[in-house]
Amino acid sequence: MDKNIILEIIESYCKIHKDKKCLACSDAYKIAEKLKINISDIGKLCNENSIKIIGCQLGCF
Repeated sequence: MDKNIILEIIESYCKIHKDKKCLACSDAYKIAEKLKINISDIGKLCNENSIKIIGCQLGCF
């Protein structure tokens, strides 16, 4: 799947907090499952596009 399409989907789940795009970890997992892609691909795209993952279920962020 095209990275730009995945990024659009990610951004549709994002919220703005203190002028930064944020994505809930639970939403990242939902997106990965829905698109049948690896959660690490979601994380990589978020990092590349300055999207902060919040509420991490693993305590990593």
